[in-house]
Amino acid sequence: MLKTKKYDSADYIEIKEDIAACLAVALAENDVSFFLKTIEIIARSHGMSQIAKVSP
Repeated sequence: MLKTKKYDSADYIEIKEDIAACLAVALAENDVSFFLKTIEIIARSHGMSQIAKVSP
């Protein structure tokens, strides 16, 4: 039997440029729900503690 893994966008956000691209697309959509979901995915990709360390 073929085993598959559930797709998770957070697995593919690795560098600052990835984050910037995700945020740019989310802002361009003009959809608050989409933007908040994007923030959630970015937070999962690096963990909230890591994001808190680099936030001003």
